[in-house]
Amino acid sequence: MQLQIPVLILIAVSLSFAATSFDQRVREGQGALARSEIGAAAQLFEQICGEESSLRAEERATCEHHLAIMDQARGDIAMAEKRLRKALTDWQEAGDVFQPAYAMSLLNLGEICRFQRRFGESEEYLTLGVNIARRARATFPQEYPSALSRLAGLYADSDRPELASATVREAISIFRNLEPREPAEEARALNVLGGIDLGSGPDSEARDSLLEAVNLASASLGPGHPDTGAYQADLALYYIHNHQYDRAEPLLKRARFVVESASYPNYLRLGGIIVEQAIVACDTGKYSMAEEYSRQAQDTLAHAPTANSAASLLARVTLGSAWLKANRLKEAEQVLPGAIADERRLASGSCLLADGLRGLAELRARQKSVQEAKALYQEAIGIYQKRLGPANRNLAPVLKEYADLLKRTGASKAEAKAIESKAKAISSFLPPA
Repeated sequence: MQLQIPVLILIAVSLSFAATSFDQRVREGQGALARSEIGAAAQLFEQICGEESSLRAEERATCEHHLAIMDQARGDIAMAEKRLRKALTDWQEAGDVFQPAYAMSLLNLGEICRFQRRFGESEEYLTLGVNIARRARATFPQEYPSALSRLAGLYADSDRPELASATVREAISIFRNLEPREPAEEARALNVLGGIDLGSGPDSEARDSLLEAVNLASASLGPGHPDTGAYQADLALYYIHNHQYDRAEPLLKRARFVVESASYPNYLRLGGIIVEQAIVACDTGKYSMAEEYSRQAQDTLAHAPTANSAASLLARVTLGSAWLKANRLKEAEQVLPGAIADERRLASGSCLLADGLRGLAELRARQKSVQEAKALYQEAIGIYQKRLGPANRNLAPVLKEYADLLKRTGASKAEAKAIESKAKAISSFLPPA
């Protein structure tokens, strides 16, 4: 799964009809934010926004909008949301001339709600932002595709992959024809497309989009920018899905270095990267290292001002899986049942839950709890088929595990053979080299 962190948008519209000292200083702060120099940006905006009572409504909104971006960069999603809601109120007070800027705050708030899986609220804000951006397209052409790519991310997260793919492809098509180009936003849209395609399985075009996102971000933002590191981690996830761990490991090492080197490390983003490192270590038989990475991930995520339940759950399940594969069944029992119970509550119907169910099924099979193991495998397979499709290559390993369990426990030979044959047929499709 992709553990995407929201990427918020700077105000890219003119804040007044004539250049003012306030506008000029805001642009200096925006430059620092674009370079991910959070400390310098914070100093600039503290100076700009210090005397709130003397600021006009649009200036207060500008301050809250950009301060929210800094909160998000530090991982304080709750404070970012609070500031964006204040910005929306101030934009409305400022009047209709600032509607394009109002749309950007709507989009950022929609991104934060999406990250917190508040999909109904997210869709409301993102759709309104898209509609305003569409009306302002002639004047601010870069805003509309940026809005579309964020709406596409919501569609993907809320199980509407076809609509998500069509929406982000429209955004990318517009970005490719913009003059001047918007490479950072185009990279983000490509990364969204890669994530959508990755959900359709590693046989898809995911790698091409994810790799292009990394290259475009590296060229436009720089190889040391946190967004570049995030896209490298998502590309690594493609290689993990394809069991190409030798390609995933250096990408994750680089991504971790980039995020850790930031002046204000984003613990949510960093924790997600370390979880991926734990998965690689576990899948390559380095169980002690997987255990260490899992604990590092949990400790890192605990430092984040805002919780990321998906990343925390994945870290716990990976720790349990490492113990299971190392034949430490007692330790695995202490972790996996509780983690899966939390997944049922927080990530119902997701591939994250299916991954956990698969691990718990293996544990129950090794504990000779055959009927429970069968039920868990069936539930995991059902989720994978619904989310990924009945012929997705990721289904092959879990189908084979289920068939092996049936053969070992004296179940119907015909049923076991049919499931095993399906697994072989699915796995015969090789990923691109």
